[in-house]
Amino acid sequence: MAFSKTFERELNNLFRQRTDWLRRKLGAKGAGKPPKFGRKKVNAGIRRLQEKASDALARKLAKAEFNMLVLERTIMSQVEALKIRKRNSKNGSPAGSTQRD
Repeated sequence: MAFSKTFERELNNLFRQRTDWLRRKLGAKGAGKPPKFGRKKVNAGIRRLQEKASDALARKLAKAEFNMLVLERTIMSQVEALKIRKRNSKNGSPAGSTQRD
């Protein structure tokens, strides 16, 4: 959720700067001089938005990969435990015994 809030905040900030001239024409009083809005501001804003989106996507993919790794290891340990149980049941060992070779 933090990503969406920062992304929306950045986008709203750019939009407010872009539409400041219109707001002033329609009667909204702004404190101080109007912000300059040109190609440099647009490019910088787009770059910041792209970085935020890339970071969020990388974080999401890393989290998914981590969850898959944990699931894989959990399944592997459960399979190993089943193999040990099966081996112990063939040898006549008690059911609760989990000795490894």
